[in-house]
Amino acid sequence: MARTALIQDLGAISVAVLLFTVNSTMEMLRIRMLLLVHQANHARADIELACEELVLTKGPKFVLDLSKDEASAHNELSLEIQQMDERQTPDHDGTPKPMTLTATLKRTLSGRCGCCVRDTVTVMYALLFWNYDKINMQENVGRIINGEQLLEPQGVVEPAHGFLAERQRQEERDKSRRVAQADADADADAHKTTSLEAGGRVVSEERTSEPVRADEAVQETAEPEPEPEVDTAADSDEDMSEAAAEEGMSLEERMANVKATKQRHDSVIGSDDGARDLA
Repeated sequence: MARTALIQDLGAISVAVLLFTVNSTMEMLRIRMLLLVHQANHARADIELACEELVLTKGPKFVLDLSKDEASAHNELSLEIQQMDERQTPDHDGTPKPMTLTATLKRTLSGRCGCCVRDTVTVMYALLFWNYDKINMQENVGRIINGEQLLEPQGVVEPAHGFLAERQRQEERDKSRRVAQADADADADAHKTTSLEAGGRVVSEERTSEPVRADEAVQETAEPEPEPEVDTAADSDEDMSEAAAEEGMSLEERMANVKATKQRHDSVIGSDDGARDLA
């Protein structure tokens, strides 16, 4: 309870420096992989939460012992992990358990800066950034350690809220860019799909039109050549003259005419056969 009251009485800069120290210690432990031995039996988040609590409870000695791989430090960490659920579960009569030092630290900074608990790390960096000159002044080091107020409440809230507002604007800009990029990608995909469909229709039309042209070519080449016209006018005139001549002839004359015509045809056929033999 004494440590909880001490943290709650610290100034905003002192709370930010203490939270920064805890976060830096955890980052060092992650880099040196000093917590891997416990990940076989526990979740990483539970291990780190218990380790943060021991950093605030035991101080630098716990960190040094853990860095030296001391068994005592690992035993303390294992015990803290096992007691985490019990320490955060209300009693049988419903009385809530005291807050952990980690929760107290973050809630105190949240109350000083007027922000949500989830934004405490962001606010911590904002305070340290905007008050870097004051923190590095030699005469202020002792005051920070003692938890004195270096800033007026308004000087704490304004940088924090300004930093959070800028972060929110940046998140909105990032979101707008992501939405615009998603819309551009969707339009590009739609255009690509349309192009592919159009290309498919063109190919399909070309494939269906090729057989038609081939059939037309076959039909054009398969058209029969026109047969040579036979001049039947001369034959008809000859038959008509013969018929007119036969009307005024007697039977003997007609028989003689038929016989002469037959001889004439035979002579013509004989001449054709001779010509074929010569050929």
